[in-house]
Amino acid sequence: MAVTIKDVAKRANVAPSTVSRVISDNPAISDATKEKVRQVMDEMNYRPNVNARNLVSQKANAIGIVIPSENEDFYENPFFLTALRGINDVAVEGGYSILLSIGDGIEERFKHVKQLVFEKRVDGLIFLYADEEDPIMKFARKEKVPFTVIGSIDHPDINYVDNNNFQAGQIVADQLIEMGYKKFHILGGNTEFRHITDRELGIRDRLVNDIELTVDNDIGFTMEDGYRTYDKIAQLDKETALIVTDETIADGLILASCQKINTFPIITYRTTGQHAFSFIDNNCYIDLNTVELGVQAMENLEKQLLNQKMAPEQKFVDVSWVEV
Repeated sequence: MAVTIKDVAKRANVAPSTVSRVISDNPAISDATKEKVRQVMDEMNYRPNVNARNLVSQKANAIGIVIPSENEDFYENPFFLTALRGINDVAVEGGYSILLSIGDGIEERFKHVKQLVFEKRVDGLIFLYADEEDPIMKFARKEKVPFTVIGSIDHPDINYVDNNNFQAGQIVADQLIEMGYKKFHILGGNTEFRHITDRELGIRDRLVNDIELTVDNDIGFTMEDGYRTYDKIAQLDKETALIVTDETIADGLILASCQKINTFPIITYRTTGQHAFSFIDNNCYIDLNTVELGVQAMENLEKQLLNQKMAPEQKFVDVSWVEV
């Protein structure tokens, strides 16, 4: 037979309402009483009915994570899973669970998010991509659902956290110029993504007259795309600094270069630091500090949930140049 609140109250010699207040961590209950009641709950193996508690509090104690449309990119690109780690660290500490909105295509994901919102199964949302025209994001704004975006977005009323990708491009250019490089080749990705274009703009901002720059953005954005690009990149002048603006592409290229025993310097933007097979010469990179992006996103959302009238926050997380 299941243990009830009344059973716990009887053994702890308190009122059932006191047990309920201990479960909700009500500040009106003394620490001594909380400790006594929680000890009895452990002894009796009592677990609160989360659904019933949420029904009373009108809170789901859950956060919805909205992933990009490119589901394959989500699973392959370590950026998203690393950001999730930061989100989860803060969510667990705050007593929130995480629900992923996954579906084949925008319509299926939109349907799932609406279901989560209308059934009050989430208190807020975190978008792992930035697109002001995204129908799910428009829906969240219309329904006044608290949400935070990971990525920059041109809207003063939307909360977001991101790297300063323009500055990240400037740092790369400054370091390469200091290292004596006169030729840069940018290997980009999907230029529909703002972080790709911002990094290129930052690099261009630091170029001086004697620097030769070439750009190739027509390669896709997966590890396989990077692998296939090897033969073309291998033809570059050995004095050229290769800047890969997406680490997934870089890892495909690095894997190919290692297998063909012909390595060359690559500079890229990394989510998790040095990859296991990134052992080529002069493999410098920008550390995007992605776990902190997730931490900041979840902390921002928590603040919104506590105060939905708070002014929107738009933050940038620092990046750093790393030499291996």
